[in-house]
Amino acid sequence: MKKKAAVDHTDEKSPQTKLSWWRWGADKTDALIAALAMGVRFWHVFLLARSPFSRYLAGDAATYSSWAERILQGDLASLHQGVFYQSPLYPYVLAGIFAVFGKQNLAVFCVQALFGVLSCVLVARAARVLFSPAAGLLAGTLLALYGPGVYFEGLLQKAALDGFLVASLWWLWSRVVVLGGWYQWWAAGLCCGLLTLNRENALVLGLGVVAAAFFCQSGALTPKRRVLAALLGLLLPLLPVAVRNAWIGGGVHLTTAQFGPNFYIGNHPNASGLYEPLVAGRGSPDFERLDARRLAEAELGRDITDGEVSRFWAVKAFAFIFGQPLTWAVLFAKKILLTVNGVEIADVDDFYGRSRMFLQLKLAFVRFPLIFALGVWGWVQSRARWRELFPVFFGVPLYVLSVAVFFVMARYRYPLAILLAPFAAWGMVQLWAAGKARGRPWLAWVVVSAGFGLSLLPLVERRWQEASTFVSLGDYFLNQEKNPSEAVSHYRKASQLAPESAEAQFRLAEALVALDQREEAERAFAEAARLAPVWAEVYLKWGQARLSWGQEAAALAVFSQAAQFPETAGPALRLLGDVWFKLGRLEEAFAAYQKAWGLGKDATLANNMGALLARQGRFQEAEQWFLQACELDPAYAQPWVNIAKLRLRAQDTAKAAQALEKALSLEPGHREAQELLRRLASPGSR
Repeated sequence: MKKKAAVDHTDEKSPQTKLSWWRWGADKTDALIAALAMGVRFWHVFLLARSPFSRYLAGDAATYSSWAERILQGDLASLHQGVFYQSPLYPYVLAGIFAVFGKQNLAVFCVQALFGVLSCVLVARAARVLFSPAAGLLAGTLLALYGPGVYFEGLLQKAALDGFLVASLWWLWSRVVVLGGWYQWWAAGLCCGLLTLNRENALVLGLGVVAAAFFCQSGALTPKRRVLAALLGLLLPLLPVAVRNAWIGGGVHLTTAQFGPNFYIGNHPNASGLYEPLVAGRGSPDFERLDARRLAEAELGRDITDGEVSRFWAVKAFAFIFGQPLTWAVLFAKKILLTVNGVEIADVDDFYGRSRMFLQLKLAFVRFPLIFALGVWGWVQSRARWRELFPVFFGVPLYVLSVAVFFVMARYRYPLAILLAPFAAWGMVQLWAAGKARGRPWLAWVVVSAGFGLSLLPLVERRWQEASTFVSLGDYFLNQEKNPSEAVSHYRKASQLAPESAEAQFRLAEALVALDQREEAERAFAEAARLAPVWAEVYLKWGQARLSWGQEAAALAVFSQAAQFPETAGPALRLLGDVWFKLGRLEEAFAAYQKAWGLGKDATLANNMGALLARQGRFQEAEQWFLQACELDPAYAQPWVNIAKLRLRAQDTAKAAQALEKALSLEPGHREAQELLRRLASPGSR
């Protein structure tokens, strides 16, 4: 088969080189691509606006939203974050959108949809310049109809920004190849620097741009000047963040301090290749950082810095890698296959569950296996041009490895689809040319078939992914709409899709508790505990439910189990003390309270300890505990009421009245304080 030549960029008198930057690679078909991309995306946004998904934020989305609000409130350096634990670019972009449109999730989705439209056009223009006009049209169309891309643009997640920046890199690299000037090299480096601030493992693409300066022969710049330009662009956004992190945390963190924990999650003896939190059931960003530090400090026996936390987990991961190299090699191979697998692996939300509800996600029919299979063939067909396409050509395998070295989720591998899209388009052009040529283009079809085969391996079940969407919907109705009946219906759907899901059973149990359906709630709690025996929160919530039903003895059993886990030991021991106190077992209650106090000071615990001591007749000690509770939580009214009772017992009515007035100033509706104050004010009370 005769290979079709790529577009010739070498003619310095070509009209392309004289175009303004905003017309670079432009063609009349851009309007068609933009219209197609815009139609699909804004139809999606229109339907999103009428669904719970536009109003309920969970996981990373809730964290990014609150972070953006803090920025707008004046914390411009995000000092409340300490050393960054999550990449910082997206929250600042989000803050910019909020500043212009107000805190409107719908405005974010609209802006991200526009990013998606621009991404389609930029990729089309890059493919048109670097490959052919037909490849440009096909690349733009593939992305316009790429369902997961449309889905990601409808989330408050940084994946939408990832896609736009990778598309920008393709377009900027086409300018480097043709023009090769200082500004073009600098802009390509800058784009990679921004991408690294949004997706840390994308640093491999930035290093690819710098390395390309030694190989790419475009333009009149010397290799040294090309390296300097690319490196300056790459470091421009990264250095200020590194300096900020060093100033706050005293260590070197180019973007975040999350490397170690993430590396360990993907590389330990029980790793599956998917995300699994360090502590079962505590996968939210609020818990991830706390647990990584708490577990490391518990093992080391001392307080440590953010850098030491990261190193601790990295050392454990490397110990596994070098201690069990064959086991790790099998795991790493599995993660590579997961990275290129056709299933979109869910996080909090899920592509397949949304596709059930939004028709346009089905109409946007292009999926990863198609882009991957065609992209592999286009990549193979471009191998002779590796110097010219260096950062995007080698970026494909390097990005796969950069995902697989940690763990795999759909939003982590999304940039790979954008990297592959122009190669997929070129692969389609080459397949068409092969079909028209004489003979049998067997190699092309072998490569494409192998790509499909790898991508369609049954490594992950889609039903697990769909279940996560129904769990999220249940959370929305339970927590935000306060509609446990509707929540139960969604949790049941999740349980039907994935009966092995402890999360679905646990959430179902919580909703059933809200409906006071005790027998069903008991069964759901028991099933969640069976499926996830180390999920501490299950036992804690189960005990609280039993306590609310007046089943103190049954509550003791599950609180005792919750007390075995470090993450719930404090509250579980306090609740154990409360139950023993209620049952009149004061010595057991005192012992439980003491253990809880040793794990962490708490105003409620101090108040309860005071109440126990008062019951034992140790009134002076009790008052000290009540005062300590007031110091720990100045807005807590109950300790002041308890102090008033002690002063009434000592017949000091004036000080009792002062304590009650203080309690009512903190909580005007406190009934016990109101009643005691009325009694004091009644004739004969003194």
